[in-house]
Amino acid sequence: MSLSLISQLGPLSPSLLRPAAVPLLHALQRGLASSCAATAAEAASAQPAEADTAGPSSAAAAAPEPPPLTERQRRLSRQGRGGFDFATAQPQRPEDVPDVVGSVHSIESFSAVDGPGVRFLVFLQGCGLRCVFCSNPDTWHMARGKLTSSKELAKKLERVKPYLTQGDHKGGITLSGGEPLLQPEFTAAVLMEAHTRGLTTCIDTTGQGLKHSHWDKVLPHLDYALFCIKSPISEKYEWITKRQIGPALGFVGELERRGIPYWLRYVMMPGKTDQPEDVEALVRFCADKRSMQALELLPYHTLGVEKWQAEGKEYPLAGMPTPSQDEVQRFVEGLKAGGVPVLCNKMHLKTEA
Repeated sequence: MSLSLISQLGPLSPSLLRPAAVPLLHALQRGLASSCAATAAEAASAQPAEADTAGPSSAAAAAPEPPPLTERQRRLSRQGRGGFDFATAQPQRPEDVPDVVGSVHSIESFSAVDGPGVRFLVFLQGCGLRCVFCSNPDTWHMARGKLTSSKELAKKLERVKPYLTQGDHKGGITLSGGEPLLQPEFTAAVLMEAHTRGLTTCIDTTGQGLKHSHWDKVLPHLDYALFCIKSPISEKYEWITKRQIGPALGFVGELERRGIPYWLRYVMMPGKTDQPEDVEALVRFCADKRSMQALELLPYHTLGVEKWQAEGKEYPLAGMPTPSQDEVQRFVEGLKAGGVPVLCNKMHLKTEA
């Protein structure tokens, strides 16, 4: 998978940024440079994971660890600007967390559907997948985001902290996207800011990146994950995302190894990902997942169509209907019969198992 993040930022065009923002973009580019250099070294030594279409769960469980890195590669992978070790640091005070510049799409102060409790939701800019049902194609290119420092974001988080800590479930921050793992230093810094304030952390992710240069920086600071699998069947995954399934399988394997609780998210598309073979593949995939708490079923919707049009892009799923309540219920019953705990808050279904 190509992670040429620096080239994605593109030229520093005045049409994209105010002149005062150009130094910040340079800082963002420098901040990503160490990650990209480590990614290139890691990718050169890593063997791609292959999907097992006959048994998706065994493929994920058997996703091989990449070959050991040299000491220099490991140091570059773990560290960002200033030599801060994101993989091992556990700062106890906000002043001990480094300030990192990231590219942010938008912020929602309160969300109740993106992790436990009330969440402060931040959408980051930049994604390496090109999903056919993407609701936010305007998040694909990193250069189009608002350059934001992690300390600036932490100030906003501080102001709403009293509202996030109310209720039975301890709330906190959720980073979505785009793909938060593609800005590992920024994501890690924001998560550490939340932890030093006693808040929980979560990312909504598709598992992009590589272990040493991305996951190892973010996952030590993560309490929960919302992981969108797209499809555990490799051919369908590639049709949906235009990418190979190997990194996604490796990522869910890393969540399992670290014991990080997560919800598996799955978009049900009529005639595409709602077939008996899809139920069987999901049941196999979930069978050996100890950290997975539930599968959250997301019936396909057309809320992203207008954004595709605004981007001047042809919507790939034109004419696809939203599944009926009966279709969703049948799919849910098939999963539950296979022992998969299912959540589906859409269409007023009560499906928690």
